[in-house]
Amino acid sequence: MIIIHSHYDAPFHGAVEDGSGCAQVLAQAWSWSKIPKEKRPKTLLFLFTTGHFYGSIGSKTFAHKHKSDLLKKTDLILTLEHISAREAVEDEQGNYRFTGYLELGGIFASPQKYAIASARKMLAQHQLPRVGLLPTDFMGPAPPTDVAGFVLEPGLSVPVLSWITGPAYLLCAEDTLDKIEVSQLSNFARAITDLVGSLMMIESEKLNI
Repeated sequence: MIIIHSHYDAPFHGAVEDGSGCAQVLAQAWSWSKIPKEKRPKTLLFLFTTGHFYGSIGSKTFAHKHKSDLLKKTDLILTLEHISAREAVEDEQGNYRFTGYLELGGIFASPQKYAIASARKMLAQHQLPRVGLLPTDFMGPAPPTDVAGFVLEPGLSVPVLSWITGPAYLLCAEDTLDKIEVSQLSNFARAITDLVGSLMMIESEKLNI
């Protein structure tokens, strides 16, 4: 099984955090529902959690509750947050000005070589702007994403890929729909679909190498 995950709570309007991540999870559910079951060698579980701003309590609770059943069958968790966010800088008056670029983003990856190779292949094929790969412990024991609830769960070692950006307006009332680069949403969705497709064809044993 592959879990495709995001959190749905937000401090303000939540267009980027995390309407954009939820939209991408829903896009994957829509896309893969069109593929016949016999052409999907792995089960896909689409997961939304809450409590992100309270220590990722939603994903933490899910991880704790299901590590002995669902998560034993899980090859990888793909978490999607703040996708296709526009970069903006704050001026002296507190207003945000767009730079014309997408916000710099990263995919935090567990040290399993086949998961990393799949992410690298996707980035190269789709030439997504300003997205890089980072180890899960780059900023601490877990990524600053909602996948932390899984990474930090004692006794759980499911590989993760956690995609996120960190624009300046995330925790502000200015996190509104105009902060999303709509023209890039389908490009990101296609890239994520290809990533999931690659992961789906890798044998379960190899995804843990």
